Amino acid sequence: MKTTTLISIICWSARIIGTLLVLFTLFIGVGEMLQSYYKDGVSPFASFDMLTTASFVFWIIGLTGLIIALWKEGKGGFISLFGFIIFIFLVGIIPGSSFSTVLLIYLIPSVLYIYCWWLTKNH
Repeated sequence: MKTTTLISIICWSARIIGTLLVLFTLFIGVGEMLQSYYKDGVSPFASFDMLTTASFVFWIIGLTGLIIALWKEGKGGFISLFGFIIFIFLVGIIPGSSFSTVLLIYLIPSVLYIYCWWLTKNH
């Protein structure tokens, strides 16, 4: 009984944190893109170089993994963990970018989803 409650708490924590991160990121991302477009009249993607584009793609993969993890904890957790680790690595090596340890918060729901999947599989 205790194990089932622990698994439920971990799964719901991952779902809530992951959903909030996705919604927050989409809200901020869309707002920044619209502001940049209205201010300059140019798409914000026009100034992306190859490394920035690659980091953006892996960021989207990580967010997609969090959405997939709502239904399939293991698969979505691994996709999001993979995407966010590469995203954080790429952001760290982009010249002139300001890497922040706050980005590591994106790893929390990914790890929780994987742990939830592992506990469910072994329970």
